[in-house]
Amino acid sequence: MSETTIVAVDLAYKGYNDLGIAILSVAGNNIDVEVVKPQHIDLTGPPSASDLAIRLKQLCNERESRVLILDGPQAWKAAGNGLEHCRLCERLLNTPAKTGLPYYVKPRSYEPFVRFSIEVFSELQKRDIRLLQGENDYPADKEVLALESFPLAAWKTLKINPLPAKSRSNAHDITDRLRILKCLYPPHIPHMLI
Repeated sequence: MSETTIVAVDLAYKGYNDLGIAILSVAGNNIDVEVVKPQHIDLTGPPSASDLAIRLKQLCNERESRVLILDGPQAWKAAGNGLEHCRLCERLLNTPAKTGLPYYVKPRSYEPFVRFSIEVFSELQKRDIRLLQGENDYPADKEVLALESFPLAAWKTLKINPLPAKSRSNAHDITDRLRILKCLYPPHIPHMLI
């Protein structure tokens, strides 16, 4: 059985310590999870989209990951998408933030995060990491494919109550969702992370 390695990133723009980076090693129904602290991949100081892209590409190459998932928007709204204020995926998933034409974000408080996320995706592309183009798009040999995720949609798809925001989550919330996930997908998660 072959193993797939995925690098998953919970983006943050205020400080690297707020980033969440996990390596998921998937073989059949087994998922091994390893958390990578930002300082362990030389991410220190004020966040930079360029530095983050460099380190994420290095991490993908070191771990032979062909998939990089980030939980932020990859691009501004296309002018001709038929929607006034957002991207189609945001409409379909009913996301709280709407990414409009360049530098137009609703609500405005999301703008710094959205801008940083789009800059990270842009920097990844400059480093030959390709963006997902459709549902049947697979990375070529040695190629890394980046895609955006919206974790709330994943929780809803799994019919699990979503975790509260990072600042409001507590140990009970995390333990409860982990218990449910373990029933669905038996991951191997180091005890120190629980």
